Amino acid sequence: MLPLESVGPATRRRAEFIAVQPAGKPVQIGFRRRSSHWVEVIETCMVLRPALVEALPLLRGALDGMIEDREGLRLHIIEADNGLDIALSGGLKPGFETQVRLAQTAEAAGWARLTHDERPVAVREQPWLGLGQASVPLPQRAFLQPSEDGQAILQTLVLAAIPDEVGLVLDLYSGHSTFALPLAERGHRVAAYEGAAPAISALEAAAREAGFSGLTATTRDLNAWPVSGAALRDAGAVVIDPPRAGAKAQCEALAQDGPSTIVAVSCNPSTFARDARILRDGGYDL
Repeated sequence: MLPLESVGPATRRRAEFIAVQPAGKPVQIGFRRRSSHWVEVIETCMVLRPALVEALPLLRGALDGMIEDREGLRLHIIEADNGLDIALSGGLKPGFETQVRLAQTAEAAGWARLTHDERPVAVREQPWLGLGQASVPLPQRAFLQPSEDGQAILQTLVLAAIPDEVGLVLDLYSGHSTFALPLAERGHRVAAYEGAAPAISALEAAAREAGFSGLTATTRDLNAWPVSGAALRDAGAVVIDPPRAGAKAQCEALAQDGPSTIVAVSCNPSTFARDARILRDGGYDL
């Protein structure tokens, strides 16, 4: 058993907030209480990076009188390597005034990108994230590891588990590439599979820019259409990092035809236990 790894305070670089404005009151931005519509307003936070918290009062001012969605406006904020990437979704007061006020706020704050319902409001430059030699152009509302330190820990553990002599590595549920790009940089051929097309587009762009010709990326719903058969048998190792729902169908295929090394990453102990049992029943040792 390896020792427990931890990350420091004020290192989380992404969060999703809710913004509401009760009648006659200022805009409130924070998190909903569990199973409740109550919004706990965030003024300070020991978990989030300072840049995310510092953006909240600016957004409160910019959104004053502009929120029309009774359920609240969602604010997805990421600190990319070159600034904040903020995606708003929900009902806003239509019109020129709203767009100008938001754009001016973004410009004055130096945010990399501000969008509303996937439409650009203000873009200073494409938000990007460095992964070794590669730079990944982040899609809107990108999913990335919550902290840079946590990402580095996972990358170190995953790469250490894959023998250097392995030729082809499959990265299943790759996202925009926590693992595929570092594996390609180390010299492996990599085939990445992910259901979200924007993430695959970002991965392909980063691989081209870095010159990783041995990396291929495919958009594929692995729950409905798992990689199986010869595609698994040709691989020397598999990395699998599914969402919270796990990877039941894909693990059933791996149990039948998977390579000798499978490195599994999980954020949900219950679905990991289910999927690990499938692999154990297929002959793998944990």
